[in-house]
Amino acid sequence: MNAEQVTKELERIADEAKGNIASVSEEVKALKAQNQELVEQNEGLAARFQEFEQRELTGMRGVHHAAPRKTLGDQFAESDGFQAMTEGSARNATFATKAYLKSVVNDGADSSGDDAYDAPAQRDPRLANDPRRRLTLLDALPTIGVDSATFEYVELDDAYSNAADEQTNEGDTKAEASLPTNLKSVRPATLAHWLPASEQVLADVPMLQQQIANLLNYGVRAKAENLIVGGNGVISGLEQVGTAFTGDSGDTMEIAISDAQATMEAEGWLASHVIMHPQDWHTMRTRRRGSSDEAFVVGSWMNPPTLNAWGMQVVTSPSVTQGTSIVIDSSQVAILDRQAVQVEAFRQDATNVRENLVTIRAEARIGFAVFAPSAVRLVSTV
Repeated sequence: MNAEQVTKELERIADEAKGNIASVSEEVKALKAQNQELVEQNEGLAARFQEFEQRELTGMRGVHHAAPRKTLGDQFAESDGFQAMTEGSARNATFATKAYLKSVVNDGADSSGDDAYDAPAQRDPRLANDPRRRLTLLDALPTIGVDSATFEYVELDDAYSNAADEQTNEGDTKAEASLPTNLKSVRPATLAHWLPASEQVLADVPMLQQQIANLLNYGVRAKAENLIVGGNGVISGLEQVGTAFTGDSGDTMEIAISDAQATMEAEGWLASHVIMHPQDWHTMRTRRRGSSDEAFVVGSWMNPPTLNAWGMQVVTSPSVTQGTSIVIDSSQVAILDRQAVQVEAFRQDATNVRENLVTIRAEARIGFAVFAPSAVRLVSTV
C-alpha cells in the first residue's frame, strides 16, 4: 500500500470514529433524559406518600403523638434505594415502612383503628334440641290396613268351653259343642296437629318446611305409640285392657316375666314380646349375681345382652308405666292403619290469604285392637 492509500484509510477510520462518538453522545443524552424523568416520577411518588400519611395517619381524630415522627414520604426520600435511583445506579427504589395501615377484620374482633366487616355466619341446616325416642313398638306389632270408619271382629265368649268327650259305647250320642260369640268393633282415632308459618319465611329458608313436616310427622307417630300403650277415650291401649299378673313375693321382674309367659302358654297363648320402660330394662340387664360377686348376671358393659327375655323380643318404650312389663302374644293385637301420617300445607285456611300464612298439618287415623285381653299380661312385682 502506498502513502496515498494509507492516508485515505486513516481518513476513513477517523470519520467512522467521529460517527460512533456522535451516536454514543446521543445515547448518553437519551439516558440522562430518561433518568431525569424517573427521578421526577419518584419525587412525585414521595410527595404523594407524604400527603397520604398526613391525611390518613397523623390526621386521624383522637390520635396523639408524643413527638413528631417521619412521614412515609420522608422515610422513602431518605431510603438507600431512593438515593441509589437518583444517582443513576438503580432504575427503581423500594423500602420497608414501619407504619401500619388499618386492617379489615371480622365484626367483634376489631381493635382500635380496624375496619369491622360483618361476615355471614354458617348455619347448620338441622333442627337442634330435638330429642326423639325410638318408636320401635310401632314396628314390632302387626298392622292391619282398614278402609272404613269402623273395624269389626268376632270373639269367642268367655262362656265357651271345649266340649269334646270320649264316646263310651258305640252308638252313644256324641258330646255337643256350643259357639257363643261376641261382635266387637273398634274405631280408628284421628291424631293431628298443625303449625302456621309465613310464606316469606318458607321461601327464605328452603329447609324450614321440610323440618316442620318432619317434626309434625314424628309427633303424630309418637302420640300413636303412647295411645297404643296407655289408651284414651277412643283407643283402648294395652294397659287398659290387659290382664294384671303379679309375680310371687320376692320375685325379680325377670322371674315374674317368665312366670307370666308360662301361665300364658298353659292357656294356649304364645308370648312373643315383652314391652317395658327403658329404666326397667336397665335394671334387668345390670343385675349382679350377688353381694359377693360383682359380675353381671347376663352380659357386660362391653358385651351387652340383646333385647331378649326368655326367648321373647324386648321392646322398650317410655310410654309404659315404670315397674310394669307387658307380655303379649302379638298375634292377638293389631294396629289399625286407616290413614298413614300425611303432612299437608294449606294456604286457604282462616285468614291465611290476607296474612300470607301457610298452615302445615300432620294427620293420621289409627286404631288399635286387642282380640284377647288374656293374651296381654301386665306383669308387676311385690
